[in-house]
Amino acid sequence: MAITDGPISDEALQKIRDCARGALDDLGPEVAAEGPAGIVAAIDDIMDQVQQDPGRVAEEEGADPMVYFGALWGEQLVAALGWEWANVDLGLGDPVIGVVSPDRSLAIYPFHFLVNRLNDPGLDVTVALAFNMLVDKAIPPMPPGGYADVMVGVRRIVPRR
Repeated sequence: MAITDGPISDEALQKIRDCARGALDDLGPEVAAEGPAGIVAAIDDIMDQVQQDPGRVAEEEGADPMVYFGALWGEQLVAALGWEWANVDLGLGDPVIGVVSPDRSLAIYPFHFLVNRLNDPGLDVTVALAFNMLVDKAIPPMPPGGYADVMVGVRRIVPRR
């Protein structure tokens, strides 16, 4: 079965943007002023800390850290790379919310990635590494419409721990 996508609802997109705005407000104006790369680096650091100590970040306005910072991460992909939020049907049941490149060659599923990392502290948080690789065009070209999950192949040469 071919992978396809469709738009997310206006309501869902508004919730994502509200969560992203709340997360950015919590990070503060200094981080916001650093632009997408600085914001993503802050998300990477915070998510590593949350992964090691899940009680470190309290829920904010009903959103857990994975949703809160996953939304902000996705919004930085949109802002810096021109990607867009989409409901991606992987043929495995319900569609998943992800951020996809314009030609649909690449995809990132921020919420699923962060939940996966929270559930297994032995897995490295590579949010900033992936973002920097995308910005630097260090990800090999993939066929349009392939929806290659960027996060599957991003690994540090030297793990954080």
